[in-house]
Amino acid sequence: LCTDDELMTMCRFAVTRRLWCDSSVVKLRAPVKIFGDLHGQFADLLKYFDAYGSPNPYSGDIEWCSYCFLGDYVDRGCHSL
Repeated sequence: LCTDDELMTMCRFAVTRRLWCDSSVVKLRAPVKIFGDLHGQFADLLKYFDAYGSPNPYSGDIEWCSYCFLGDYVDRGCHSL
């Protein structure tokens, strides 16, 4: 096992040397709306937009808010993206 200090050193190393070099890590400007796994369900996406606002350029918040979608977007049914 490792000490707390060793663990913190490994975490700092991972963040500074590895994570920011990975293409899956993106920098977004705040504020950010973070959405969970949609599993390709278009109806769920519309529910999110109804509840939290949509990125509509005319009546939404696309000009001042970033959007981040996490997870996979694979087909999980007949109403998938």
